[in-house]
Amino acid sequence: MGRKYYDEFSKLPVDKMAQSISDMTYSFENTIVPKEHYKKTLSKELIELMSNEPSIELNLLKPYYDMLNEMLKENPKFFFKALLLIDTKTNYNSISSPMVDALEYCWQEFSKIKKNTIIKDEIAEDFKRISSQGMDSILDIIDETNKDQLN
Repeated sequence: MGRKYYDEFSKLPVDKMAQSISDMTYSFENTIVPKEHYKKTLSKELIELMSNEPSIELNLLKPYYDMLNEMLKENPKFFFKALLLIDTKTNYNSISSPMVDALEYCWQEFSKIKKNTIIKDEIAEDFKRISSQGMDSILDIIDETNKDQLN
């Protein structure tokens, strides 16, 4: 069986691969894509490329979701306090007595709220809106806000 273009292509350095892909793209309906675009993509770490793929990103997200969900079920108080420390960029090893009091106070205040959500309402609402109505729904709101600001 004869050698294929791929056999030679796979041995090329990144720069020449990028140029070859650019040439192939141009030969399809004269579309110009600079080789730098392909070179940048070919030079990325595989995990970075994979995380931009929605189905792969969801697979990478699942262990985080499972772990956080389990932690929330086990002890909502510790979960909240840990998130508060992370959100305020407080190093766990530098927690002082006043910080312990602050954590407890914040937990008590948070637990009094009827709607026990951690994410800001606006962000959660955006998530729900986009999930049910698509990305265009949020873009329409942004456009309306920008028009209002101009007037």
